[in-house]
Amino acid sequence: MPKVLRINPSDNVAVALEPVGEGEEVEVSGLKIRAKQAVPPGHKLALSYIPRGSEVVKYGSPIGKATRDISTGEWVHTHNLKGSRGRDEVQRLPEA
Repeated sequence: MPKVLRINPSDNVAVALEPVGEGEEVEVSGLKIRAKQAVPPGHKLALSYIPRGSEVVKYGSPIGKATRDISTGEWVHTHNLKGSRGRDEVQRLPEA
């Protein structure tokens, strides 16, 4: 079983299926990527350079924007990603 999974061919991140150690090389979609930091399971690893302000793509759709330049092999999470899938929004139910 692979350590990381690219869900959609257009994704610029892969998901760690198990812990990836700092400096560890993983292979995904024919690419060999060296992790710049440890990546916990369920978290994202950049498959290519993602400039600040650019979209981070997972599931074949943008999930947010890079808040700073992200290098290939970096852990992608809340420290460098502003999500656009509702986590920052409060959903209010209508009053009865």
